[in-house]
Amino acid sequence: MPEPLSVLERRVLGVLVEKALTAAAPEPLTLNAVVLGANQKSNRDPVLTLEEPEVDDALERLQRKGLVFRITGGRVERWRHNLYDAWNVSKPELALLAELLLRGPQTAAEARARASRMEPLDHETAATAIKSLADRAFIV
Repeated sequence: MPEPLSVLERRVLGVLVEKALTAAAPEPLTLNAVVLGANQKSNRDPVLTLEEPEVDDALERLQRKGLVFRITGGRVERWRHNLYDAWNVSKPELALLAELLLRGPQTAAEARARASRMEPLDHETAATAIKSLADRAFIV
């Protein structure tokens, strides 16, 4: 069973996953890009106003939990999620988790429809992914 995440950790992790699944050429995100994604006013609930130090602290906590990793070597550090390995999830499961991390509780139909922007999900695929996530206590 995964360790519960704070609201800030959920938002930051959700942003990293969303951008990785929706960008045409996904690249690790800078701290500034994570802050902008976390403060985005659409596709977010609740809407937050976060500053760089808060997001940086959340990224550090997530790194200690093995959920993200820092990429160094360029002009600026970048961050990438590690959920495929850390949580052993499939792409449909990850898209559903990202949606829930960004918007919080929703019905299965809402989560499926909204997560479909990250990964095409038909009813059967979504139902299977939701059952798998519930069986492993990722969602309730």
